[in-house]
Amino acid sequence: MKKIFFMAVTMLAAVTLGLGSCGDKNKAESKQEQNGSAGNKIENELLTPDESKEKLMAVAKMFVGKFNTQDQKAVAQLADNLYGKYESYDLGEFENHYKDRYDVLFGMPRYVTNVLSGRATPLDRSYVFSFSGESAIFEANDKTHAWEYKGKASDNSLILRCTDNSGKQVEAKVWGEGAEHELEYSWVERGETHTAKGKLPAKIVFTLRQGNTEHMRVVFTQELVKNNHAFLGTSVKIANLSWTADMKVYSTKANGAFKFVCGSETLLSAAVNLPSFRLIDKQDSQSYEDWVEEYGDRYEEILKSIGSADAAVDILGWVQLKANIDNFSYLYRDGEKNGLGSRDSESQQKMVESINSHVKTGLYYGSDIKQAQVIAQLGRERHYDYDYYTGQQQEYYRYFPEGVLYFPEDKTTYGFDQYFDRKPFTDLQYTVEDLANKYIQLSKYLYEEVGTVEL
Repeated sequence: MKKIFFMAVTMLAAVTLGLGSCGDKNKAESKQEQNGSAGNKIENELLTPDESKEKLMAVAKMFVGKFNTQDQKAVAQLADNLYGKYESYDLGEFENHYKDRYDVLFGMPRYVTNVLSGRATPLDRSYVFSFSGESAIFEANDKTHAWEYKGKASDNSLILRCTDNSGKQVEAKVWGEGAEHELEYSWVERGETHTAKGKLPAKIVFTLRQGNTEHMRVVFTQELVKNNHAFLGTSVKIANLSWTADMKVYSTKANGAFKFVCGSETLLSAAVNLPSFRLIDKQDSQSYEDWVEEYGDRYEEILKSIGSADAAVDILGWVQLKANIDNFSYLYRDGEKNGLGSRDSESQQKMVESINSHVKTGLYYGSDIKQAQVIAQLGRERHYDYDYYTGQQQEYYRYFPEGVLYFPEDKTTYGFDQYFDRKPFTDLQYTVEDLANKYIQLSKYLYEEVGTVEL
């Protein structure tokens, strides 16, 4: 049941979006005056719902305040410059150099659709694409307004060179590192199987430089060892902003991590751990494409193999959200039996009890004091069926598990619609809107396309 997994993740994510309430404003302001800034302070005592709102609002403002559009101005203006100058340059030599492989790399979805529909003839795909075999340098010719082939790159990379408006050299470069792993994509057309092959290196790196300044670096890493593990990782750095994401799947467990950094400060980090997870063995006769497809076909079996699961999110070191599922297979079993959403309130009440039994969440402010949590309760929505015999609408209710916020300080619960009242967040809303519009205005073309945004 994909819905069960979605429900569990939703309950985990909901608290991080912010908490607010209608408590005693004077009490909250008085405590904030005594303790100093509500944001950068470890909370060792239980806070009321309104005090939690003040806390999270302060941390949210601190988070937004870490961004300075001037830090990314140079790369935004470079992107504008390159798009405006080279968007219309001819790619004929680039396309001719790679011939049919260009179609495979940059137009695979369209190409396969045309082949399957009979609008195109399959080409010979026996060639194995690899970064080392496709090394090339292309330079923009401002007189002919075309990209020209200048030979192979000495370091087995693909390089595009041009100049900005001031005449400074700009270079986009992509290359592979480490052992190459062969992949293939197959399809059947009129009873005949066709295959496109390629070699994926352990690491793919892309950089964008202007003179001696590197504005962007993107790194993708992968390591696939048959019947043992699959590692995937991505890191992106643009000016002073960077983020990394890693996923590691072993034969019996899996984990993932994410981190977002501004300058040298970690603004947000997250981690997921599945101590019990099954990596489906790849048979020697299987292609990696078939192996991946088997995961999709057997996702229910995989979900049933998951035991406990832990997840954690940290914002600026001042706000932490933690969640635990003691046994996902039990939650999955109950979801298969009761479903998520029906006219039967009894089955949905059982699902509520199952979620509350197996899923535990907690919101913390730098200490081990649980300030709030998300729990499930029975929710309902009014619906109508039209009776064609009587010409009347028949009213009925659909029931479902609904996430609500629970505060142990005063033992109160709030529905999300009630709790996330727009009014208390007006100042933060305007701050976020202003920041978003400043980023949009860094790019002339983006501003012309999007204009200003309102949340």
